[in-house]
Order: sequence, then C-alpha cells, then structure tokens
Amino acid sequence: MTFAAAVAASLLGEATMPASILAQQTPLSFCFLIGMGLLLASFGVCGWIHSRFMGIGTILLGAIGAFGIILVLIPFLH
Repeated sequence: MTFAAAVAASLLGEATMPASILAQQTPLSFCFLIGMGLLLASFGVCGWIHSRFMGIGTILLGAIGAFGIILVLIPFLH
C-alpha cells in the first residue's frame, strides 16, 4: 500500500497507475491484514503461559485491538 501510494503521489496530472502496481495492491493489503491478525493472536495466546487470568485478559485485549484495527481500516479496504 505504501509503495502504491508513493507511485500515485509521483504521477503527474491525469496519469493512471501502472497495471503492475494495481495488481499488487490487493494481495499486499491482505498480507498486511493477515500479519496484523497473527500479531494480535500471538499477543492473546502468550498470556496463557503465565496464568489463566492473564490469558483471558490478553485475549480480550487482542480482540479489542483487532476490532479497533478493523474500524480504522474499513474505509481503505476495497
């Protein structure tokens, strides 16, 4: 997404994005979202190593974080 934004910002006037950049945007967006989900899942699971109470707390915080990320990214999802 960042690379595509940099290319779009460098285009002059009414120029269009190259097809190769547009083809990469959707797969890279999904990889980014999957990576964020896996990061939050690992935060949620790591609490179980310490205790049951900590595991429940970290899973709740991970779920709240995932919900927040989804709310922020909804306008950018195609």
